[in-house]
Parts: sequence; structure tokens; C-alpha cells
Amino acid sequence: MEKVKDSDSCGLKRFESKNAKNAIIQKLATDFNLTSIIAEAFYKQVAIYFDENSNITLSSGEVSYEAVCSTEPAGKHIKLARKITVRLRLMDINSDFEALANFGLADLRRHRIERLTRQTYDQGALLSYEDLALLLTTSPATVKRYISSLRKQGKFIVTRGAKLDNGPGLSHKSIILDLYFKGYSFTDIALKTNH
Repeated sequence: MEKVKDSDSCGLKRFESKNAKNAIIQKLATDFNLTSIIAEAFYKQVAIYFDENSNITLSSGEVSYEAVCSTEPAGKHIKLARKITVRLRLMDINSDFEALANFGLADLRRHRIERLTRQTYDQGALLSYEDLALLLTTSPATVKRYISSLRKQGKFIVTRGAKLDNGPGLSHKSIILDLYFKGYSFTDIALKTNH
């Protein structure tokens, strides 16, 4: 009589379960008091999110940046807004050096603002003045001044808070005052503006 080999006789199943995935699932189950099935479902979902947001191949001069989705309303709090990972060409050696050589540092920044806002918009997201200031290592006030000059030149610059137009967006103060004068209560205004 031939003996049937049991695949678990050598403890192979135990070794298969000793990997990073199962360790994370076990840690999720323990830390959040979840069943192993629910912990595994969370793990799979987080793995999908991780692949979507961190699996970007970058070339020389490019950066990966989390920008707010262009469909999000301007008054929505940044923590609650949906974000998209975008790939931005921060440095384009040929055109950047040409702008720098011909017109100086200020024109180089204007050139980069135009390129970054266009690339972000094409990928379905928007950058704020603060995002641009961080990417260009300058202040939001400087970015605002550059964008204003670009718009006066007729350039189409789209930023968060000033969507799809060539003028500045409404400030939170303007929106809040408008709601107040329309007779909304402080609670309703706080809920509508997330302030």
C-alpha cells in the first residue's frame, strides 16, 4: 500500500503563513480588534490604495506630488478633499535654462508655474498657491504675484480656489459673509464652509 504524503506533515503551511502580509493582517486584527477576515479585507484595500498612489515611475527632473482632485469644491477642507498623485516635471533643463538665460529667475519661476499648473490640471488635479510655493521654494505671496502677472498676459492658469477662470477665487471670508447676509445661522455657515 502506497503512503499518501500530507503537504502539512513538514509544517509547510506554517512556514507559508510566516510572511509580511500575514504579519500585517495579524497586527491589524490585534490593534483594531478585528476578525482575521475583516483585517485581511482592510489589508487588500490598503494594498490597492498603495499601488494606486505610490507606483509612479519618475524620470529625471520629475517629482510625485499629492494634489487635490479638480472636482473637489474650493471651500472643502484639505483633509477631507480627495487627492490624486500626479507626476510633475519640476525641471525641464532645455526650456528652464532658456527662460533663465533670456529673462532671469523671475521668468523661470513664471515658466515653471505655468508648466506645473498645466500638468496638474491635465492629470485631473489642482495645485494651491501653497503647493506651488513649496515646489518652487518660495512664498505663497510670491506665487500669487507671479500668477497675477501671468493672467494679465492672457495665460490660462488654473489653481485650487480659482478654478476654470482667469480671476481669483472667492475667499472663505467672502463666502462666509455672503451666507451671513443671506440670513444663515452661525451653525449652518460653519457646516457649509467647514470652518
